[in-house]
Amino acid sequence: MSISIPNVRFLALAALAALAACILGAGQAAQAAAVTIGTATGGNCFPFSCGISANSHYQQVYSAAAFGGPITIGEIDFYQTFTVGGSQAAGTFTFSLSHSARAVNELDTVDFAHNIGADNTLFGIYTLSNTGALATLQFTGAPFYYDGIGELLLDIQVSGFAATSRPSQAFYDAMNGDSGGLFSRAHDFGIGFTGYGLVTHFAPAPVPEPGALALVGIALLAAGRTRRR
Repeated sequence: MSISIPNVRFLALAALAALAACILGAGQAAQAAAVTIGTATGGNCFPFSCGISANSHYQQVYSAAAFGGPITIGEIDFYQTFTVGGSQAAGTFTFSLSHSARAVNELDTVDFAHNIGADNTLFGIYTLSNTGALATLQFTGAPFYYDGIGELLLDIQVSGFAATSRPSQAFYDAMNGDSGGLFSRAHDFGIGFTGYGLVTHFAPAPVPEPGALALVGIALLAAGRTRRR
């Protein structure tokens, strides 16, 4: 028995729908949960308030051991709960993520390029104002897949900051001087590197729900039937 060309197309579309559901479903199952790295023992105003100049550079590296497994990062949060008050600086903050070969407490504090991994990826560009204190600094960006091999580096470049935009200092949850090997930082302003850093919440990027996958499959099958007719 021969199979007509339209039937072949229909079978191919059905197979494609099933394959897409399997791949996305597997990705959903493997997705790591959100993780908060660090427990607040104090507050720190770098890099969102004091210390920064017109163009500043801040990096924070996180130990792979702090993550429960691979995660596709879609959101990064910082909290102003330990020390409440003040306001973040007005300016533009450019976030990038990469796998770094530099371990915690081993960042190059002179040439920041040495800390950045080959897969350095723009996460997002954000404009902050100093019109009021934010309890949570929440940054949603382009998904970045961190596989847990090597450390995770968050690179933040600040621009557009002016002396007139300096607010009362806002301090966000931090571990200062002893992070227990969870993270460390590098920056081109102020002092304090080894064992310093902000408590950071990483949330996974949203993945399609099973219902959405089913709709995709139905749409593909419908397209195949239409083509067959």
